Amino acid sequence: MVWRKTTMLLIVTIFMLGLAMPAAAAKKKKGKKKRPDRVEQQDPWANRWGLSFGGGGVSSSAGFGFEGRVGVTYYINRYFHLTLSPGFGTYPIDYDSPDGTETTYIKYVPVDLSLIVTPIRFSSFSPYFGPGVGVTYFWWTEKVRDPDDPKETIDEDQNETLYPGFLTAGVSSSVGGPFVLSVGVTYTIPNLQEFNTDDGYLTFGFGGGVVF
Repeated sequence: MVWRKTTMLLIVTIFMLGLAMPAAAAKKKKGKKKRPDRVEQQDPWANRWGLSFGGGGVSSSAGFGFEGRVGVTYYINRYFHLTLSPGFGTYPIDYDSPDGTETTYIKYVPVDLSLIVTPIRFSSFSPYFGPGVGVTYFWWTEKVRDPDDPKETIDEDQNETLYPGFLTAGVSSSVGGPFVLSVGVTYTIPNLQEFNTDDGYLTFGFGGGVVF
C-alpha cells in the first residue's frame, strides 16, 4: 500500500511539474519588454509528426528479456507530444508447477499511448519524462496436471489481456537534420485494474526516429 501511494504521488508530482515549468517559462518571457521591431519566432516543434523505432531489455525477477517498438508521434508544441507505440516483447518468469518451480517465457504485444513532457530543450539534447497507459496481450505456456492422467503433466497455453500504466524518462539527442536518438527507462505496472507494485518491471532501451 505504501509503494502504491508513493508511486502514484511520484507520477502526479512529475506530471504537474512538467505542466508548471513551461507555464512559468512562458510567464517569465511575457514579462520581458519586447522590442517593437522584433518578430516573435514561431514554435518549430508545433504540429509536427514523427516516426520512431526502438528496442531494449526487459528486467524481471527471473532474468532478462527484450522488447521492440515502433512509434508514431504528434508534437503539440515544444513541451508536449503524444506517442502511440505498438510493439513485441518477451521475458522469463518463475512459477510453481506440479513438478516444482519452472521457468517460462511471457510473450506480449503492447499498444501504449504516452504523454511526453520535454521541459527544457538544449541545442544537442533534451531530457524528457511522462506517464502513459495502454493495453497488452500476453501469452505463455505452463505445465499443469494431465486431466486424463494425474501422475503426468502437460503443457497448457495461457493468455491474458491487461491494462498497464507506466512512467518513462530519458534523454533524446539530435543527430543532424530531422533525425533524433533517445535512451531511456520505463517503469510499468502491468495491470491498473489490480494495482500491485510487486508486479512492476523495468524496461530500458534506445531508439531512433525522424521528425517531419
